[in-house]
Amino acid sequence: MRHRCYASGYSTLHYGNSLFFPIISANRENGIGKPVITLWVAIAIVVVNIVLNEWFMFRLGWGMTGAAWATTLSLLIGMVLLLKIFLNRKICKQFQSHRVWWPHWHAIRYLFMLGVPLGLLMTSDLTGVALFQIMQVKLGVIEGAATQIVMMLISTAYMPTLGIAQAGTTLVGQSIGAGNMYWAKRLGNVAIALCILYTFVVSALLALNGHWLVPLFIATADPQAVAVTSLSQTLLWLAIVYNVFNALSISSAFCLQGTGDVKRPSLFAILFSWLGFVPLTHILTFGQEEGLVDFLPQLGWGVLGEWLAAILFTLTLSSLLFWRWRSGNWQRIGQTFNCSD
Repeated sequence: MRHRCYASGYSTLHYGNSLFFPIISANRENGIGKPVITLWVAIAIVVVNIVLNEWFMFRLGWGMTGAAWATTLSLLIGMVLLLKIFLNRKICKQFQSHRVWWPHWHAIRYLFMLGVPLGLLMTSDLTGVALFQIMQVKLGVIEGAATQIVMMLISTAYMPTLGIAQAGTTLVGQSIGAGNMYWAKRLGNVAIALCILYTFVVSALLALNGHWLVPLFIATADPQAVAVTSLSQTLLWLAIVYNVFNALSISSAFCLQGTGDVKRPSLFAILFSWLGFVPLTHILTFGQEEGLVDFLPQLGWGVLGEWLAAILFTLTLSSLLFWRWRSGNWQRIGQTFNCSD
């Protein structure tokens, strides 16, 4: 109960305050082709957060509540920095940003048309991964710990891939805005190829070096350390396949976002996550009377079945999204949005 109170206090302060503006402003800087600004502000937020965490959590003795305040205040400082950049004289002169404070209902409608499907897409992805991890923990302590370690390690491949994919969104959108569909397609193809190449190389390096990376996350005195280490190393090899297909899915989806093609990709992701990935994971993972529910077939393949479900999900979704990108249907959507602007 005490841990639940700590979590509640942290999440209430952290998510109830200044998260949204840094995200919006950072996306704006990325959109105008100045990601370096976003990088430096993010570094400033991290440094301030570290200092405030030390002060609030340990010097003042506030514990997890102090961590929440540190995160909130560091994001607030990031918001102030981005707002100052947004309103500085050079930016205002170039983009007239100080003259667009009055609501523009056509633009707001356009933002909702793009934003709501994207929000649902991210929600479906997060809930799918959360349920995936819950099922691993339900399966057993060793399986849950191994999966958590692998997920942390492969994030080193996931996050830079996300950055490359976001660059693809920006460059594809700018090319369509300039009326150059050929260049948009070429830049999108390059972004997708870079995402796949980077993910494969990093994932393979993680798997090859798992024998010394995995023990860093495990206490040597833990009686289950050997079992967790062995399973984690096996899962790292499966994660190579999962990560590569996931990179193809992310990069294709982000390039499609740059064209304004978000409804179909979001629908694909929601349907395959909630109606495919989650139930398939449950079916392949649990044996009879072991699962979260009883109305689904239960094959009992364990943790390997769960990761097989993840691979099949990313394979199917990435194939659909990449096919949609290669089909060129987005060119019609991009031209429509370009003309409407």
